[in-house]
Amino acid sequence: MSEALSTDKRAQGKAEFYAKISEAVELRGDERREALKTIWGNEAAKYIKGRRIVEVRYMTEKEMSDLDFHSAGIVLKLDNGHCIFPSRDDEGNDSGALFTTFNEMHTVPVIS
Repeated sequence: MSEALSTDKRAQGKAEFYAKISEAVELRGDERREALKTIWGNEAAKYIKGRRIVEVRYMTEKEMSDLDFHSAGIVLKLDNGHCIFPSRDDEGNDSGALFTTFNEMHTVPVIS
């Protein structure tokens, strides 16, 4: 597939994704919430599902500084080189804790 065609296809996919978001935000209550959860869940699955975690560590001082975070959260590095880390909120206003279902470790804390 040529680079231009690949770029066009990605742009089309993003346009379709945001069209679904626009439709969902017009809904109300539980219907809106469930539609958004489905749309965002499917989008996240494209990037995460089937990946393997190859490294688990806390953020470096440089990463914290680059993100203007005041505390370090856990970083999950994936087999494709990308990382996932928790944030306090959608705006990235600091690092966040992870909660788990492990009996021996209920929370992966933020380090301040």
